[in-house]
Amino acid sequence: MVSRLTQSLSFHSSPESFISSRLEQLSLSDVDALPTANKIVRAQILDREVHIISGYQACKAILCHQFATSRPDLETTEDESEYANADEYADQTSNDPDPTTQHHPSRTYLVRAKHAPDPTHDGTTQFAARAAYRQFMSDFFPGPNLLLEDGLAHMHHKAEWRSRLHDLPESSVPLIRQITRTQFIDQVVARSGQDPQNTTSIDLYGTLKSLAWDILFGVFLSVKRADHDSKFKQLEDLQEALLRGQFSTFPISISTPFWSSARSRGVKAVKELEKVLGVLARNMMTSTQEEGEEEESSSACPFSLQCRETGSSEGGQPSVEDLVSHLRLFTSSIANKALASLLTAFLLNLFVWRPSSPGALPTSRSTPSKGVSLAGLIRSYLDPQRRNVMLESVLAETERLSPPVVGVMRRVQCDTLISSTEPGTTADAYTIPAGHDAWLYLSGANRDPDAYDRSGEFVWDRFLSHYSSLIKSGQVDPARSDSIDSQAPFPFAFGDGLKSCLGAAFSRKVCLTVAETLIDDGVEIAGHVNDGGVLAWLGWGRQMSRKEEVQMMARDLKQLPTQRPRRAVKVEVSRNPK
Repeated sequence: MVSRLTQSLSFHSSPESFISSRLEQLSLSDVDALPTANKIVRAQILDREVHIISGYQACKAILCHQFATSRPDLETTEDESEYANADEYADQTSNDPDPTTQHHPSRTYLVRAKHAPDPTHDGTTQFAARAAYRQFMSDFFPGPNLLLEDGLAHMHHKAEWRSRLHDLPESSVPLIRQITRTQFIDQVVARSGQDPQNTTSIDLYGTLKSLAWDILFGVFLSVKRADHDSKFKQLEDLQEALLRGQFSTFPISISTPFWSSARSRGVKAVKELEKVLGVLARNMMTSTQEEGEEEESSSACPFSLQCRETGSSEGGQPSVEDLVSHLRLFTSSIANKALASLLTAFLLNLFVWRPSSPGALPTSRSTPSKGVSLAGLIRSYLDPQRRNVMLESVLAETERLSPPVVGVMRRVQCDTLISSTEPGTTADAYTIPAGHDAWLYLSGANRDPDAYDRSGEFVWDRFLSHYSSLIKSGQVDPARSDSIDSQAPFPFAFGDGLKSCLGAAFSRKVCLTVAETLIDDGVEIAGHVNDGGVLAWLGWGRQMSRKEEVQMMARDLKQLPTQRPRRAVKVEVSRNPK
């Protein structure tokens, strides 16, 4: 019992440190450990048997796994991959080869049932999300929602929501730009005075967390801080209370006239939030077409407009219950923290990172490479397509090294073998028994040296070669750097396969739009990252041993529920005249 509690607390404190120490113990105790097992750690966490998987190929195999089935409606298609659709990430992703074979063509990770599956099985739930998350999520995110669904129900439900949200990322751009200017740029200018030489010191993550609330509430609820201050604060407080209850280390609901546990307050917040979101949802669904036409402006609620436009399409309008359930997810505190986390790392990479060698950045007519930031380099180019490709490449590398959510869980429904050998042999098989959890450590998979060259380093142009149409046209030079890993698979910041994050395209569009707006408006962000663990999180200059790196990450980085620096990263923000 003591050992289970110790493991749970150690894992919660720093997954990176916990996993690394266990892998080191495994290598010392079993020098003949199977190759597959080299990146799997077994532990007892929160009274569960958990197998923590940190290899890229094994994670990919599980995320995209389906039982073999003769049913045509369950056949795996390219559209089920997180990066399969061009409009979800880049202009060209169809050239992305199978990431399980890019670096080790002879080693393909196989995931299969130890025994023949039940022929009546629907073929989609060998790794179930609902069973894995129900204990922690169902009280705080009650269904119906995509998070707690599997199989055919999930496939059909997700198809409906994909249709509703298909145009949301692009239609949200004007509002995201407006919010970025009013809630970030103008606020900074107001505090620093009108002199462009003045700067304002801010806590970057804290400021971006506030901006993320503005964007989420504005896009999905049409609630603006300036116009609805009391409602804005109410929504923020309820979502924060919900998250604290969900991740409380004292997972028992106790409520007395004098004191209530965090879980009890969180459950109460769920009920209050349902009422508030219910009113907003009904207003969305009952708005007249005339009102919709009047709202066609940069300040209109993009999500509300999308719901109206898709009301008569396939899938139709969602029920109020379905709408409220997903609005609770879309505007949740964990969504806010994840967005702020990714924005923090992205902006630090764009504005604060500097190359370690003079030739690490290309030059332009107006900007020398020495001492220039990536934002400065991008600003110097006039071609918007070239600027967009560079931003997307930096964002992809940011997702790889600094994913907001470090892992996802799946409950194994039948005895399962994970192997790096061909079918028919079990020499290299690792068994996960039915009823155990597979915890996919995506942060570790994204740094797997078997999948990425210089896996722990920030290589801003690592993914440029994926934009082949631009390379062929000469707008991007594929030979600009000898260090480009031209076969790098895309990272797991938002999962992959059927259960990949529905909000991936929207989250990326937010990051890209915020960055574009700051660059276009002459904003400069300057500062220094001093904490070794934060430097390791960003992948900036690995000048320490792996053991030291892990220790510093445990000290300087908070990983759960989302990744962020433990101490404020202070930066100086200014705005140069155009």
